[in-house]
Amino acid sequence: MKQHENISTAKKMLLNGHITLNSVNEFSVACSEAGFKNDYIIKFLSTLRLKHPRKHEIPYELGHIYAAKGDLYQAALFFAQSLDLSVESCDENDMLFYLFSQISNVEEKFELMYRIAIADSISIQLRYRIFYEIIYSNFVGVGVKNANCNINKLFSKIIYLITENNVQYNEQNSSDGSKNVILMPSQFLSPLHGPTQTTLVIANSLVEMGYEPIIIASNPIQFDKKYTTPSCLFHPSIVSSYNKNATFYIDESGIKSGQGVHQFSTIVNRGNEYPFVHLNGSFDEKIAFLPNLLEDFIKKNTPIIAIGSPHLHAEIMAMYINVYLLPCNFSLPMTENCHSILCRNIKDSELKQVKEYKYELIESRFPYGLRFNALNDDTSNLDATKTPQISFSLVGGRLELEVEDIMMVRLSEIQKVYPDAIFKFIGVDGNDKFKDRLSKYVSLTNCFFTGFVKDIKLEIIKTHFYLNPKRNGGGTSVLEALSLSIPTICFKSGDGYHTAGDFFSFDDNLEILTFISKYLNDSEFKKKVTAECLHSYILNTDVKKVINDLTRGRLS
Repeated sequence: MKQHENISTAKKMLLNGHITLNSVNEFSVACSEAGFKNDYIIKFLSTLRLKHPRKHEIPYELGHIYAAKGDLYQAALFFAQSLDLSVESCDENDMLFYLFSQISNVEEKFELMYRIAIADSISIQLRYRIFYEIIYSNFVGVGVKNANCNINKLFSKIIYLITENNVQYNEQNSSDGSKNVILMPSQFLSPLHGPTQTTLVIANSLVEMGYEPIIIASNPIQFDKKYTTPSCLFHPSIVSSYNKNATFYIDESGIKSGQGVHQFSTIVNRGNEYPFVHLNGSFDEKIAFLPNLLEDFIKKNTPIIAIGSPHLHAEIMAMYINVYLLPCNFSLPMTENCHSILCRNIKDSELKQVKEYKYELIESRFPYGLRFNALNDDTSNLDATKTPQISFSLVGGRLELEVEDIMMVRLSEIQKVYPDAIFKFIGVDGNDKFKDRLSKYVSLTNCFFTGFVKDIKLEIIKTHFYLNPKRNGGGTSVLEALSLSIPTICFKSGDGYHTAGDFFSFDDNLEILTFISKYLNDSEFKKKVTAECLHSYILNTDVKKVINDLTRGRLS
C-alpha cells in the first residue's frame, strides 16, 4: 500500500509540472519497487512528454530505462534528445557519450553513433558533433573501417539541414581589383599540425605569386567549451590564445604571441604577415556569421581556398560562390559543392564515384612544405651524420596508436637480420602499454624515444632509413626524410605511399630486406636511391602548380 502511495505522490508532482531529474527518477523507482513493468513507466513518461516536450529530464529518464532493458539504440536516441534540450552540451549528465564510451566493440560503437546521427529526431548541432567524433576517431586509427557507416551521407544530410533555412545573403557580383585571396583552414593549430602547415605553405606561395592572403580559420568546437569529462570520446586540440587580438609569430619551433597592432589579429610566418580571424562561438553562432562573409566575398569576387576536408563552412559557402577545396589527405575529398582536387592519380575503381562530383575532380599533388630546406643547407656529407649502427627512424605524435602489429612484425623481421639495428621513435615518449606491446617483437634496448622535438631534422638525419607505419598521415615527415636523401620504407597505402611512390613502398617484408641490403652494399644502387629521393622531394614541393590546378588556372 505504501508503495502505491509513493507512486501516486510522484505521479501527482509530475502531472502538476514539477519535473526535475529527481522527481522523474523517484516515479520510476517507486514503480519498479511496486513491481510495475518498464512498459508502464515508458507509457506514462511518453504521455507526460507530449505535455512537456521541452523538458530534457523526461527523455533522459527514458534513456536510462531503455539502457537497463539492453535496447542501446532507443537509449542512445533518448539521451540524444535529452542532450539537445539541456543547457549543458558536455557535462557529467552527458549520458549519450558515456553510453558510447561503454561499448567495447569498436564497430558496434560507431554503428550506433552513426544510427543516432542519421536519425531525424536530433538536432543539427548534435549530429555534427557525432559526425566529428567518427571522423576524428577514424583518422587516428580507432574508428570505423569495418563499421556500417555512410559518413558521406551523414555529411550531406548536415549540409542540407543547415542550408534548408539558415543561410541567406544579398548577391552582388563585382570585383574591386584587390589581390586578396581568402584561406579558410578547417582547423588552425600549431606549425606541426598538417592543415596549419599547409595553410602557411599556400599563403607563402601566394605572396611569391603576387597575391595578398587573408586567413580566416574555423574549428569544429568552441574555444570556451570544456570537453574534459570522461563521457566525451573526442578531445580535440585547440589553441585558445587565437581567440584574442594579437600578433602570432609561427615558425618551426612553435608559436609566440605579441601585442596586436590592428583591429584583427596577425600571423607572421617566414617574414610574411597575414590578417588573421578565428571564427569562435557556438555552432549556431558560426553558421549565423556566414551570410556576412558571403556578402563581402561575393561583392568583391574574392577567391576562396578552403583547406581540409570535410569543411562545413566551405560547403555552405560553395552553394553561393566558387570555393576551391584542398583536402589534407590522399582520400577522395568529402565535398558536395566545392571545386576540388585529388592529391594523387584516380584509381580505376574510383571512376564511378568520381563522376558523381558536382565539379570535375582534377588529379594533382599535395602541396608540401618542409620545416627545413635540405636542398639549400650544408648537409652535403650526410653519411658523416649517421649512427655507427644501422638505424631506422619513425616519426609522429601518435606512434603509440599508429604502430600496429603489422608494423611491429616489420620491425621484428629487420632485427632478425640486423640484431644491432636501432629503432628511433621521434615525437613520442613511449608509454608503458606501447613498450609492452613492442617488447613482444623487438628488443627494447634497441628502441629509443625522443619525446617531442623542436628540430626534427637533427633527429632524422642521424638515421639510415625512415620507416612509415601503415597509417593516415606521416606524409610530411616522409618527404623530409627524402629531402635529406634518407630512403623511406612505406606500406603501399596511406599518405607515405602517395608521397614516396612505388619505389619506396613495400607490402612484402622480404622485399624490404633486399632493398636495405642492396642500399648498404651496392654503391651504384645507393646513387639511384639518392636520385629518387631528391626527385620525389622536388615533385612534391611544387606548390604553385597545385594552386593553379586547384583554382582551375584562376590563380597562376
